[in-house]
Order: sequence, then C-alpha cells, then structure tokens
Amino acid sequence: MATAQITEEYPITHDPTRAPVPFGRWAPELLTRWLNTGDVHEKQRTLFTLCDFLHDPEQITACLATDLVPALCRQLEHTDATVRQKAALCLGVISGHAIGREDLLKNDVLTHLSWRFTDGVPLVRRNVHQVVVSLLRTPEGVSAGLEVNLTPLLLQRVVCELPEIVLLCLRSLQPLLKEDPKRGLLLGAVRTMNKLLRSEISSIRACAASCLHNLCRPTQGKNEATVLGSIPLLVTLLKDWDPAVRTQAAAALGSVLVTTPAKKLAVTLPTLRHLLDLAVEFAVPAAQMLAIQALAVLAAHPEARNKLREHVEVFEDAMRSEEEGVRVCAKRAMEEVMWVP
Repeated sequence: MATAQITEEYPITHDPTRAPVPFGRWAPELLTRWLNTGDVHEKQRTLFTLCDFLHDPEQITACLATDLVPALCRQLEHTDATVRQKAALCLGVISGHAIGREDLLKNDVLTHLSWRFTDGVPLVRRNVHQVVVSLLRTPEGVSAGLEVNLTPLLLQRVVCELPEIVLLCLRSLQPLLKEDPKRGLLLGAVRTMNKLLRSEISSIRACAASCLHNLCRPTQGKNEATVLGSIPLLVTLLKDWDPAVRTQAAAALGSVLVTTPAKKLAVTLPTLRHLLDLAVEFAVPAAQMLAIQALAVLAAHPEARNKLREHVEVFEDAMRSEEEGVRVCAKRAMEEVMWVP
C-alpha cells in the first residue's frame, strides 16, 4: 500500500529568485519593509519581485505611499551590483508614469542617480541613465536637472562611456542644453559635439547634431561653432545615409548660418548643393523643411542669393508640397532669394 511522504523539494511553481508577493493591500508595504530590512539575498529577491509588481500601473500609487522611492535610492548605494542594477530598473519603471516622475523629483532622485554615473558596472550606469532620460522629458525634470547641475557631469561621461550609454547621455543633454545652452558653452560643449559628429554610430551623430543646434541658439554658440570647425562637419552630414542625421544637421546649420562669418565660410563649401539636394527630398518632410529654412538664412549672403536664383524651381516645387510647414518655409525662402537690395 502506498504511503504519503513529505518531500523536501520546493513546489513546481516556486521561484527561489523572487520574494513571494503578499496578498492584496499588504503587498506594497511588506515589499518595502523587506527591501529595508533584508540581507543582500532578500533584497535581490524583493527587487526581482518589484520589477514585475510595478509593471501593473494600479500598484504604482500604492507603492509610492509606502516611501518606496527613498528605499530604492538607498539601494543605489549598496555594495552588491545586482541590488544597484535592479533598484535603478525599478526606478525606471516608476518614471514611466506621471505620478511616479512627480514623486521621484520630489525625493531628489536625480542627485542619487548622478552619484552612480561613475559606477563600475556598465549595466548599473545604463539603467541609471535611462531613468535620467525619462525624468528630463518634462519641464519640471529639466529644471531639477539644472538645479543639481547635471550638464557638466553628463559632458564628462559622454567622452568616455560605452556607445549605448553615450547615446543616453546625449538624450539627457538635449533638453538641458535647450533650456540653458550657455552653461554648456562655458564647459566647451561645442568641441565635444564636434568629436561626436564623427562617430561611426548614426544615432550618436544625430543626437550630437541636435545638441549642437541647441548650443548655437546664443550668438556665442554660433561664433564658437564657426571658429571650431563645426560647419564643415555639418555640411558633410547633409549627405549622411541616415535621414535623422541629415535632418538634425540641417537644423544645426540653420541655426549657425545666421552670422556673417558663418555665411562667408559656408559659401566656400558645397553647402548650397547639399542643401538643395535635401530640399527636394520629399520622402523626409522634416529634413526638406529644415533644408529650405537653412537656404533662406543663407540667401542673405549676396553670392549665395545669386546662385540660388538659378534654382528657383526647387522652391516652386516645395510651395506645392502637401506639408504645410514645407510650403510656408518655401514661400519665405523664395522671398529671400528674389529680394533685390
């Protein structure tokens, strides 16, 4: 006759890498408690569970009410790399929600994240930068980033990081430089972006051109870009294989070419030819519109204006575009080209 035996094996559904999820409304409070009081293995299991638990939007508010964010910030300083990595990953999930971003900024998470920019584990740095990118998507996040002075920290990392993290740093720098370009100019950001414009990775080239566009909003940035050789690099990128790179290069040129020295330099380069080629690229309306805008700016130079009058049909075709923005820019460019002093 068969007899029942008590086995020492775990149930089939048991996962030893995850903490058991408590029932109902007790779950957020107990998970936060385990995160604060457990040993390193308990912390790891709790964080693995939290990564899944927080993906349910209904749990975000309940978890924030238990002071989960300060607990996760403390885990960013833990000696165990897995704990730091998963803590940053949990913060990234929270930052995907408006109420989560608000709570993260209230708890000064950007300061805690910036301390991990030099972490020895690349995966931790990547997760941290992903949270920063998410937080800087809002005006409140940008203001907080400027308050904790993220710009110099990101510019330091952007020249020595892995390509994947360099891209995240540039995405964080874009809104910061747009809001306060002078801070970046004081730190030599134009030289840094010139180096990144030569990158072999197209997404890095596109983001670097976008950052350069933001840096060139003030006159100081336009002058630095002209003197430091940004214009030849941008003109070369107008023929890049990636449409995003061509678009951002045209945008940056439209900002740089406002000054007279920049126009004089541009007419000695194949700028007009490349911009005209881009102005007929109907498949990429954004690049077409920005190229036409740059041509309108360049048309203020007499030599460029005379050359552009030989290509009036480009603007006439653009004025019949289905895109309203392209039509408006083409009309303005035509007025600049046909203007008689």
